Order: sequence, then C-alpha cells, then structure tokens
Amino acid sequence: LKRWRNLYSDEIIATSLSTDTLTINNINLLLTPGNTIYVSKNGSDTNYGNHAHSTFATLKQALTSAVSGDTVVIFPGTYEEQFPLTIPEGVGIRGSGISATTIKPTLATNNKDAFLISGDTMLEFFTISDFYFDSVNNTGYAFRFANGFKTTSRSPYFHNITVKTQGSVTSPTDLRGFASGDAGAGG
Repeated sequence: LKRWRNLYSDEIIATSLSTDTLTINNINLLLTPGNTIYVSKNGSDTNYGNHAHSTFATLKQALTSAVSGDTVVIFPGTYEEQFPLTIPEGVGIRGSGISATTIKPTLATNNKDAFLISGDTMLEFFTISDFYFDSVNNTGYAFRFANGFKTTSRSPYFHNITVKTQGSVTSPTDLRGFASGDAGAGG
C-alpha cells in the first residue's frame, strides 16, 4: 500500500483510490524507488523532501529517507552536517557544482569520516571541506566503506568531487597546515 506524502492537484474527488500504476503522458506518477530527494539552505527537516518546494535542510535527513534508486539533489550553498554521513546502497548524491555546493562537518564532528559509502552509489558535483584527521582513532577520511559494504552491480562512482582540507596549524611556509599532521585524509 503506497501512501502519498504530498499531492499537488486542482481537484480529486474519490471515496477510495487504489491502483498499481498511475501514468499520465507516459510518466509513472506513483512514488516508487528512483525518486529525487531535495536539500536546500531554506529547507526544513520536517518537510517531505520530495519536491523542490518542500526541501530538507540537511543531507543527513535526506539520507535517512533515501532508498536504493533515489538521487539526493543538493541546491547551492554550504551545508554544515553531522559526520559521518552514511549513504545507503544504490543512492546517488548530486550537488549543484563543486564551486556551488560545499559539505562540511559540525565543530563536534570535524574529526570524523565524512561519508560512509556502500556499493552502487554515485557522488558528484560538490566539495567536502574543513575536517581533520584523528590519528588516535584513525578517522577523518573523506570516504570510507560502510560496515557491511557490498557491491551487487557496480562499485561506488565519484565524479567532479573536490576534497579541501588543511591542518589545524598553518604558517607562511605551510599555508594548508599539512605539517601539523591532522589534515583530513582523502579516503
């Protein structure tokens, strides 16, 4: 049984509506895997996320709603997220461009891994920044495999991703602070 989250219509009058398919102009209108979930700076995590006018505010919330076949689209902006972000198997994340969409950790999670990935995932068109490497816990990687990682049809795919990191101590001769030993790791 499928339940509609939002239905935008001029008028539907029915006592009951039950169908296996609902197609208009060759477009299947049922909410099935393969949907787009939206994230924007002016969104709210209490929204449904399934429409550009009902966006989530955080990628973390979008990933809790995503199932295999879904794509999470992130509008331009800088998003402060609680790391790590676990990507379900078969889910894609698409930013609005490596210069337009940036994902960075909260202060409390800036030494955690950024993304825990599974098989059949796709990440593209965004930047990850401002995280540090924790040598004691061996965390602070941009990408790591999630627990129970498996690949059923294809390995993770990365396209136009930028990882910008620096150490906590910079100097005129070490502008990115790599000598401090805590610059985030690529993955």
